[in-house]
Amino acid sequence: MAERCMAAAALACLALLVSGADALEARLPGGLPLGNAVSAAALVLAAWAALRLAAKGSRLRGIALCALVLSALWLPASILLAGNLELNFAGRAGRAWTVLTAIATLAAFGSLAAAAASRWKARSP
Repeated sequence: MAERCMAAAALACLALLVSGADALEARLPGGLPLGNAVSAAALVLAAWAALRLAAKGSRLRGIALCALVLSALWLPASILLAGNLELNFAGRAGRAWTVLTAIATLAAFGSLAAAAASRWKARSP
């Protein structure tokens, strides 16, 4: 049941990001934009839900674990690449961040989709 809540929260974060709500520009204590925190939360929640859904000992569980680690490291790595909390990039760092973000997003949401499909398939007669 918790994995359903995590998956729903990840999708809600994703929907909020896609909406482009003005609130995403608000600053959290310390100066981090809310949108960056929501992005990180979406990745971590999706990967964590995938890990909980994947069967123990399965290859998919290992993939979900890797996705979770990558998702947890996405925000710190992004800040290091950008050199700022706003994640403003220039040149090679921007291209590297785009690749990092694409891989993290595909890993988190791809493993969630695969784990959900696997769980559904296992329960079907």
